[in-house]
Amino acid sequence: MIVSTTLAQRYVKDDMFVDWWALTEADGTSDINAGFLRLVNDYTASSGSLAFVGVLTGGPSTGATEISLHRFNPVTMQEHFNRARQDLFPDLSTGRALATLVTGQRQFTYTLPSTSRGGPIQVMLGQRDSADDVAENQFTDGGMEIWTNSTTLTNWTLSGTGATVNQETETTTPTNYGVLHDTYSARVLSASSGVTSLLETVTPSVATEAMEVNVSVWVYCMTSDRVSVRIAGSDGSTHGGTGWELLTHTANTAATATTIAAGIACTAGTVIVFYVDEAIQVIGQSEPLDRNWEILLNWVWVPPVAGASNGGTLEFTYPLPPKRRLRIMSRGMLSALTSDTATTELDGEQLDVIYNKTREYLIRDELNTMPVQDRMYWHREADRYAAAVERDVNKGKGTPSVKARLKVPDYAY
Repeated sequence: MIVSTTLAQRYVKDDMFVDWWALTEADGTSDINAGFLRLVNDYTASSGSLAFVGVLTGGPSTGATEISLHRFNPVTMQEHFNRARQDLFPDLSTGRALATLVTGQRQFTYTLPSTSRGGPIQVMLGQRDSADDVAENQFTDGGMEIWTNSTTLTNWTLSGTGATVNQETETTTPTNYGVLHDTYSARVLSASSGVTSLLETVTPSVATEAMEVNVSVWVYCMTSDRVSVRIAGSDGSTHGGTGWELLTHTANTAATATTIAAGIACTAGTVIVFYVDEAIQVIGQSEPLDRNWEILLNWVWVPPVAGASNGGTLEFTYPLPPKRRLRIMSRGMLSALTSDTATTELDGEQLDVIYNKTREYLIRDELNTMPVQDRMYWHREADRYAAAVERDVNKGKGTPSVKARLKVPDYAY
């Protein structure tokens, strides 16, 4: 039993909360009655006493207990919320902007990840400048083109016990996929004994003190969560292990900084090899240097076959330039709620849509357990919530989407 003086002051009708659900939470660190979900079978208004079906812990509480009262089972509510997020897709979804796929040589087909559902909305091809042709680039040798010998980059410093760097050379017929642009890239081996870094320390001719520094570097790696951009000891997001990826990072320099050491870092772990090319560092602006995207048309999306663990395949009717990024705009399903404290990607008016759908499902599921005289009322309420969902989606409260400039086939058949 739990006694609440607040309930006694506000709710003066006996048995008002019978057949409601109480979720107990700790108000402190030593409450042994926290974390229980129980059905209320008695409420005494004069004392604010709640009695439950089943005991809490069988012992006294050593701290205060907070409770939340629910007309319906919170676990069931969570299940209907997760069902609603599935049934409302794609009208209610989270946007996906996949930019880790890189075009290959004579490659017409690209497999999409499972997070991309229902096919692409828009497909774009990335443009790329040569790092050594960018006047704003503060790296002396961003293209990894200047070598003292085949194992020594003239302007870059390799650190890490057992680490090595080697000159990777472009070839023709076939083209060397380990070189992104121009003649060379840097092939780095990171040993298992510690952290590896490949950095260039520059003394820019522009202001450096208390400035924002943006670095972008192309890295080819087939191991995830190890390689990242480093700026003055600060590391960015790690490589996803999908081949060529453009890694970026932003950091602020100290108020007295006159030089900047930046480049690539690899965490300790098993021995891995990765390739580095086309590094660009700019100072002051709010984003890394980049170029516009070209919208691609005349592609088809082939849905995943039964049992596939991907998002289908994207197929082109013409060859694309190799070693260029694809940006694929698509939709993903909202994250499932796994607890009463979990969060979703929605906010604002979009929450009304999924809340009303959850309410509709919850009421329809509970109709047969309600008193006969109440069922007509709750049936109308369920219909009202269903109509609200349809109305809100039609009014644009769902997920906005980017439209292709020309209609392209949705399916390959």
